[in-house]
Amino acid sequence: MKYLFLVKTDLVQSVPFTATAEEIRAVCQRDNLDYELVYTRFLGEEEEVVRKRLHEIHERPIRVIVCGNLESLHFSVNGLFGINGVELGYFPCDGNYDFFSSFPNLTASKLTKIDELLKGQAVDVDLLKINNRNCITVAYLGMDTNLSWFGLQFIRFCRWCSFFRLNQQWFRRWFHFFLLLFDTQPKTIRLCVNGYANYENPYSVVAFANTRKYGTGSLCAPQAKIDDGLVDLVFVHKLSFLGILKMSRIYWKGLIADNEYARHFIQYRHCMNIKAETIEPVFMAMDTVVYLYDRQFHIQTVPAALRLLLPLSLNKEQDSND
Repeated sequence: MKYLFLVKTDLVQSVPFTATAEEIRAVCQRDNLDYELVYTRFLGEEEEVVRKRLHEIHERPIRVIVCGNLESLHFSVNGLFGINGVELGYFPCDGNYDFFSSFPNLTASKLTKIDELLKGQAVDVDLLKINNRNCITVAYLGMDTNLSWFGLQFIRFCRWCSFFRLNQQWFRRWFHFFLLLFDTQPKTIRLCVNGYANYENPYSVVAFANTRKYGTGSLCAPQAKIDDGLVDLVFVHKLSFLGILKMSRIYWKGLIADNEYARHFIQYRHCMNIKAETIEPVFMAMDTVVYLYDRQFHIQTVPAALRLLLPLSLNKEQDSND
């Protein structure tokens, strides 16, 4: 089996990318694996590299291992979508394990070791298709989209600060929260859910979830499953300043499905496809990558569209004991 490793070099991380590359070489040489190591730096470079190399390498099956962040994962998924005989593995080099919240049996000890991933097994997972792009975690618009954009710029600006690197998630969450308070511009969206439910309302946040969490630590869709063939719609109505203060803990802690107060301003539904229309072009974030959409977009699930490699042993009892 061929292994293609993509290592992101332009990241905020406590462990240098060179250490990750050395670990990959050591494991592959020890196990006598056929591997190729490619360094990526620019935004979206993974998509181009994966698509090009998979058309040049005819050996199947092949494993693509993404060592980076959610952006790296997003572009790699879009690069290999539709190509058979490919398994995708994800090694989070930025210390953000939100993506793996959909797999509660995975422990931190497994997620931080390359050899555990390579010894794992692949499972079938769904993707969200939004017009012509694919999303593996959560797509969202509204306040959180603005926060993704400004938050990424803030992180890049603060790369020089070693204290920030060690406390990245703490900074992200507080920065995320304070920007929520300043977003007061009214926005309206019209949604057609599963072909029959139409409603039009002002919103603060609209999320289309394939997984429970996304990159800021927010547990926005506590009932979402990555392999159920459904997309979880989370619609947060337009809120006042005080409403945002009350909503923040409920939303980020994943209490929206059970909290009585949340039912007054949050709609939570399981859907198969959603058609959306906005008054003006909007920014939407997919796996934290921000795109501009011109008024209309269609969200649908693509069941079992991806073979995802996970550090799971063949013995399920062993995983549960871990």
